Amino acid sequence: MADPTKIITSSKEKSQDKCLAAERAINDLLSNNNKITFYSVAKQAGTATQFLYKNKELREMIMKYRN
Repeated sequence: MADPTKIITSSKEKSQDKCLAAERAINDLLSNNNKITFYSVAKQAGTATQFLYKNKELREMIMKYRN
């Protein structure tokens, strides 16, 4: 049986990786003068739009730069 603490740690690491990918995507889109939308960020970051909507910091960042 899997160790629950390892599963939780793995889940947190994946979430952090998704956040970093989303932040990089936002920066890339901004620097290339591309539209900032939940869809464009999710596509560039390789994550789901739902993840972006649920994450308060990312949601606020996207809303700030949204075209």
